[in-house]
Amino acid sequence: MPSRMVRVLPAVLGWSMQADGLPAPLHFATLEAAIAAGWYYARKEQVELEICREDGTVRLRSTGTDAPIGPALKDKAIPNDHRPCPGVES
Repeated sequence: MPSRMVRVLPAVLGWSMQADGLPAPLHFATLEAAIAAGWYYARKEQVELEICREDGTVRLRSTGTDAPIGPALKDKAIPNDHRPCPGVES
């Protein structure tokens, strides 16, 4: 059984949040807004959150229960993780 996941991905204009259970991706003007929505949904649904960089590599992958608070997100970024995010074309 695949794990449920929330993903924050670059979009043509801004950023999108894709989540299992949503009928369509949600779109945001800023990365910060997409991340905030992603953390909220991941915590609410108790699922994993994956945040991708603009180049499509994984910036952060975490469970919804260990979400960092505020600017601590930068300290939790995964260094040297250059796996492509699903749904992001290089």
